Amino acid sequence: MQGKILANKYLTKLIIMRTKLLERSDSFLTLYQQWLILSKINTLEYLNTKLSDFYINDKSNLIEVFKSETQNVLKINLSDFDNSNNDFLLEFLKEKMIESKYFISLKDERIIENSEQMMAHRYYLKPEIEYLESLKINAFLKFGNLFLEHHFDVDQSYILITANYYSQKKYDSFDKLIEVLFKN
Repeated sequence: MQGKILANKYLTKLIIMRTKLLERSDSFLTLYQQWLILSKINTLEYLNTKLSDFYINDKSNLIEVFKSETQNVLKINLSDFDNSNNDFLLEFLKEKMIESKYFISLKDERIIENSEQMMAHRYYLKPEIEYLESLKINAFLKFGNLFLEHHFDVDQSYILITANYYSQKKYDSFDKLIEVLFKN
């Protein structure tokens, strides 16, 4: 496990971050399969309703979107959900991107310690270059490089979906990415 100490002149307290490889146990994978059968559809319907509310009414207490030329981020507050099931949603999103011809470049678990302990489970995914080349698309990079993250502690839980872009490349829209991820 790696450890980092994060500090700068603006911080008044020390933050310690430990990182290790994210590994899913057999029991997690079994429970995930049960979640797919029993809870996936209800979870996705609920989240799609909240996403629709956000895009139609431009407001939501659960959804935040940050957009720039180099990065788009969707934050979904999951505090209403049972925290033990939220990693299943992260796993589902990862699987959706693998189906969309992405591969896992990094998977890790971060423990961020300050006054409280925040955990983050993360996947960093990139589009499969061979797949893109087979389509004869030189400058088209699907949705960009993606971070799928689940952050949680005792008080909060949220999913972050981050698409990173490079200049002078072509990408599908961030809205299309969200549509792909949350499709039943």
